[in-house]
Amino acid sequence: MTAPTLTLLVLSDAHFDSARTAGGKLAGLNPSLGAELAARAWHDATRRHGHIDAILLCGDIIHAGNATPEADYATFRDTLDLWTQRTPILATPGNCDITPAFFAAFNAPGLHTLGGYRFFVFADAYPDGPADCIRTEEALAEFARVAGESDAPLV
Repeated sequence: MTAPTLTLLVLSDAHFDSARTAGGKLAGLNPSLGAELAARAWHDATRRHGHIDAILLCGDIIHAGNATPEADYATFRDTLDLWTQRTPILATPGNCDITPAFFAAFNAPGLHTLGGYRFFVFADAYPDGPADCIRTEEALAEFARVAGESDAPLV
């Protein structure tokens, strides 16, 4: 079986915080630029490679310690929607995204189908804070179940 063609833009570590211009221990980071730089990356990718079918956001959308996560997730998502004419977004949280606001702004974890592919989006647990990531047994079992349900490509 030949896999369908799907063009993805993978973005990670935007560390967006609309209210801060200094990244703390991440020297040289300006968190207020995160949403704009993500939109510029989409623009550059489409200029170079043409149509983008979907955007994969791979964690750390907001900067750790963000005081307004609800507003900043919405701003980040709305900025991408505006620039990309609502290109589908699949998002998985990083250690800086441990907040219900992430799940309110982006797709919930689970199975998503796009362009003939299945995407299993998961959210790791951080029981002792952002430095202690574990993959739960339930998440691994769910992935195994989903993998066996279809011959369609699974990411």
